[in-house]
Amino acid sequence: MPVVHVDLKRGGYAHDLHSAPVAARIRAIAGDPRCRRVLGSIPCTTWSPARSAPGEGWLSHSKPMRRCSLGDDRRTGVPGPDGKLPEAVEKANACADLLADACASCFGNGGDYIIETTPSRGRGAAYPIRGREDHVGMLDHPSMVKLAGTTGAHVLHFDQCMTRDDPELCPEKKTVLLYSPRLAAVITREFAPLMCNHSAGVHPSMLGLSSGGEARSSQWEQYSSNMNARLARCLGHESAPAGGAVGARAAAAGAERA
Repeated sequence: MPVVHVDLKRGGYAHDLHSAPVAARIRAIAGDPRCRRVLGSIPCTTWSPARSAPGEGWLSHSKPMRRCSLGDDRRTGVPGPDGKLPEAVEKANACADLLADACASCFGNGGDYIIETTPSRGRGAAYPIRGREDHVGMLDHPSMVKLAGTTGAHVLHFDQCMTRDDPELCPEKKTVLLYSPRLAAVITREFAPLMCNHSAGVHPSMLGLSSGGEARSSQWEQYSSNMNARLARCLGHESAPAGGAVGARAAAAGAERA
C-alpha cells in the first residue's frame, strides 16, 4: 500500500500542517477515493494532562490551556488576558479540525482511519486522575466529537509501556485510539491486551523537566518499533481495498513522530 508520510521532522515546512497550502493538499489527498486509510497523530501539547497536574515549582507554572468544568466549557481553549486564544491553541485547534476532516473524507469514500492521542483525565473520563477534574483531551474537541458520532467510531485505551523492553526506563503512558468500526477486530487484537502489568512505582514520571530543561514527556513522543509494527498491521489489514494511505503525523518543533 503506497503511503503519503506527512512529518515535520522529515519534510520541514513542506509538511507543516499549519500551512494553508499543505492543509489543502492533505484534504485533497484524503478526499481522493484511492485513499483507503488515514493514520493521524498530531501534537497534543495543549491537551496534555501534565498541564492540569497540581504541584509546586515548575508544575505551578504549567497552566491548563483548556478546561471543562461545570458551567465553564472551554474545551476549545482558555482565552488570555486580551480575550483571545493563545496562538498555540488556535494552531492546535486547526490541526485537530484538519485531521477530523481528513478522516471523515476517507471514511466517506469507504476507507478507514486511526487517530492516536493522549486520553482525557477529567471527570467522566474512562481513566480520570484525581486533581485533574477539569482536564479535556483532544477527543473532546468539537470536530473530533462530530467525527466519532457521524462515523460510529470505536475507542480503545492501552499502555505504551507494554510496547517497550524496559519498564524502569519508560513511563506507563496511557494512550487512546479513535478508529472506524471496520478496524475493530484488528485493533482489538493488536492493542487491547496492552494493559500495564508492571509493579507499582516502577515507571519514571512524565511530569516536570529533564536535566536538559525539556519537558520529560517530550522524550516519549516517538513510538517504539513494536508500536509502529502494530499500527502497520492495522493499516494493512485486508478489509481495505487496494489503494493508498495518508499518514498525517505532524511533529511539533523538537518532537519527532515515527
